[in-house]
Amino acid sequence: MTPEQRAKIHKHFEELGMECMEEYEISESDISDLREKKLPSGENAPCFLACIMKKVGVLDDAGMLQKETALELAAKIFNDKEELNIIHDYLHSCSAGK
Repeated sequence: MTPEQRAKIHKHFEELGMECMEEYEISESDISDLREKKLPSGENAPCFLACIMKKVGVLDDAGMLQKETALELAAKIFNDKEELNIIHDYLHSCSAGK
């Protein structure tokens, strides 16, 4: 992924985050955690993250994971086939054997 592509994705997620902040305000500490690629622990953090995931189509309105959408988005971010296979296996691990 080029630096320009990465910047565009980052900007898009910041815009979505601002929209979700209107409904689910998170703390400066939570924002710092997100910037450091850590899971935030604040009270509104789970709803804030779910809001963003719904806006990008990874979660549906019922909160169910949309695996194919998640894989399509991952393919835009990760160029390495091995990484994509790991993500694929991870996303499908819960439904294995059902």
